[in-house]
Amino acid sequence: DCTALKQADVGIAFSETDASYSAPFISGDTSIGCAIHLLLEARATILNHVELFRYLLEISMTKYILSTTLTWVGGNLTDAQYLYNNYFLTVPVLLTIGLSSPSKTLYNAKTPSNVLSKFHFISFYGHCTIYIAWFVFTYTYLLAQPEYKPPVLPPTIDSFIRNTVDNNVVFLTSNLVFCAAAVSAILSRPFKKPIWRNYILFAWLVISSVYNAMLFVAPSLELNSLHDILPEFYNLPIKFRLKLLFLNTGFYLLLLIFEEFIFRCLCFPFNKSNTKVMRAIRAHP
Repeated sequence: DCTALKQADVGIAFSETDASYSAPFISGDTSIGCAIHLLLEARATILNHVELFRYLLEISMTKYILSTTLTWVGGNLTDAQYLYNNYFLTVPVLLTIGLSSPSKTLYNAKTPSNVLSKFHFISFYGHCTIYIAWFVFTYTYLLAQPEYKPPVLPPTIDSFIRNTVDNNVVFLTSNLVFCAAAVSAILSRPFKKPIWRNYILFAWLVISSVYNAMLFVAPSLELNSLHDILPEFYNLPIKFRLKLLFLNTGFYLLLLIFEEFIFRCLCFPFNKSNTKVMRAIRAHP
């Protein structure tokens, strides 16, 4: 039995004798149904690792895009803003992705575990294209405002210029981008329960999205000082800030539509294994 357990693809022991310790898994239930439970948990675990990798990769690309955008005017985010992005938006998502429960049904489809596959490449570069357009359109809209006053750059820039309206707009935009990246990076179906069944993660994403949207239009001295948002930003017309919020909301929805409908429905069917996944997704409640 020990040799057979070691040669098996998945070794499961159904007893508590000494021989069972040679198996990677031990089941107290003698029913073969434990193998299905093990496969469901394993697929969910693999998908958790893939989602963590995708999210970290997209967050890194987002930071690069926002830094490049602000470099045009010699600016960058402040330390407090980077701290908020990293520890209050990114870390909670990384800690709660693994709380997603596996699906109750074992589907005849393989998990997209190869992070270098065409599936992940098309998804990642599609997201990056939307992120670039997101920041470019938002920043260009700021530049087009008659009330906008560009920062005065010194002859030589020895350090980044951080206290500008440009910084505030890019920072507020990046907050919603981080939330949208978390939602789009989570594949879930059909190997895990939908994202809204991960109650802690879903509640955090909803609360953080609403809070970050509120920062566009609701000035507060405490919040301004906490996030290094200048009073000059809130001196801009409320109509402009509302349009800016609607523009960010539109790109937020565009990213979700791309991932959920355009990408999965159009790009999946070109591969037989992907077709099985699509059928399972449509059959998943």
